[in-house]
Amino acid sequence: GVVPLVFNHMLTKVNFKFATNITDSDIKITIKSASIADAKSEATLTPAYTAGAAGSLGTTTFSYTSGTPYASPVAIPFESAGLTLTTTAVYSKGAGTDSADKDFLFVPQELSDDVKVTVDYTLDQDGVKTDNTATVQLNKAKDTDDALIKEWHINDFVTYTFIIGLKPIKFTGSVTAWDPVNSGDFVID
Repeated sequence: GVVPLVFNHMLTKVNFKFATNITDSDIKITIKSASIADAKSEATLTPAYTAGAAGSLGTTTFSYTSGTPYASPVAIPFESAGLTLTTTAVYSKGAGTDSADKDFLFVPQELSDDVKVTVDYTLDQDGVKTDNTATVQLNKAKDTDDALIKEWHINDFVTYTFIIGLKPIKFTGSVTAWDPVNSGDFVID
């Protein structure tokens, strides 16, 4: 007979995508570097097996205890020239001739406020370049059901999409009332 075996991944697969909402071809955004800080690097996994009834499969479950954060931020790899954004989201790519999408495998963990992604990027508008840095707490990201992603679970595949663009500046006008009347008398003799 055939014995069906179903295996789950013990880790969480995480991918980072970057895009822009700018459609002006005179504006170019290039990500110079990106990194994730304070994700947990170690865990204690405890498997447990529960036998099923005769003729059925049992279940295997795992509990885990997260360890300590990585000693330094984990770099999200790009080409040495940076990652130039288009209006379509792009995955992070490896350096050199490695053009494969880069997925990270992390220990399942609760995401504290300290688990952050920092992105350094350059905005080039008509030859004027400005360097910018943005830091995002991953536990503030929402899934497609508009629920906060507060934890990475066993066998989860999580994709974060960062949309980098220009923040519009809005001007509003208002008119204030006249200042108090200043009056004076002139005596002409």
